[in-house]
Amino acid sequence: MKKAAIIVAGGFGTRIGGDIPKQFQQIGGKPIVLWALEAFYRFDPEMKLILVIPEQHFNAWTSIKNEYNPPFTVSHVKGGPERFYSVQNGLSALGDEELIAIHDGVRPFIDEITIRRCFEAAEKT
Repeated sequence: MKKAAIIVAGGFGTRIGGDIPKQFQQIGGKPIVLWALEAFYRFDPEMKLILVIPEQHFNAWTSIKNEYNPPFTVSHVKGGPERFYSVQNGLSALGDEELIAIHDGVRPFIDEITIRRCFEAAEKT
């Protein structure tokens, strides 16, 4: 089955502070959102990856892609005023994928076992 992951990273990080949105702050030498994307890529390199971010963060994401040169392709789409609309925009960017994961882009420590279990449960139901 064709799979996709929508990584929603639309926050501005006002509670965490700083000039950089939390999804672009670094942990272990990489932006947080990159860890989340890599987890889904490692699980299935054929999976379509969609990153949903505010339009004003498009340039920041392009800079991150250029600097870190991830081994996968990520389509980025504009987020909405609330998470519901951001997810909806991510879904609109998909084609005929049959199983879709939706993940918070500032949760970088998701592991492959959890991803696998979620997709297996989705496939069954």
